[in-house]
Amino acid sequence: GLLSTTTEAGTSLVIFMEIIVMGMIMPYLTRPGDAKRFSLYAIGIVGLMGAVFAVVLVAVFGVLASSLSLPAFSLGRTISVSEFLERIEIIPMGVWTLSAGIKLACFLWAGAVGLAQWCGLQRYQPLVYPLSMLALSLGILYFHDITEIDVFADVEHVGMWIILLVVGSLLILSLAQSWRAYRARADGS
Repeated sequence: GLLSTTTEAGTSLVIFMEIIVMGMIMPYLTRPGDAKRFSLYAIGIVGLMGAVFAVVLVAVFGVLASSLSLPAFSLGRTISVSEFLERIEIIPMGVWTLSAGIKLACFLWAGAVGLAQWCGLQRYQPLVYPLSMLALSLGILYFHDITEIDVFADVEHVGMWIILLVVGSLLILSLAQSWRAYRARADGS
């Protein structure tokens, strides 16, 4: 019914929500015209790497691959090359930590720039520390352990939250734009 369709749409929306940040970064690039081409290359390479990773996971774990909570970590723990190359789970953990840090920094920058533009500020830098403290506080407040993050990030839960977040954000931005237009008309007349 409608719930399953909404859940699937929410899942697709979650996957592509991060592309919005690329649209925010493009005007700040030296050559914004090349950004579209290289973004498409990056999306294609990441998609190919994801497909290869999924094939390797299914080849190693079989039907158990879909039940793993951290598949890259489990794959790293399983791989052993003649007792010489063992315990390589540090590689996926290092890549995951580095990519999570870059992603969080990018989202923090995008949030600070967006909030500064929305509030009409000239500089976004004064908003970085308050936003990072807010994100840290909310993360500690809402997620006490990894199990709560897994439950929150489950397809059935996160799809609806993202849809509500997008619709709510669009509603707030539309109201702000209407208010700004109303004030401009009131000041001009």
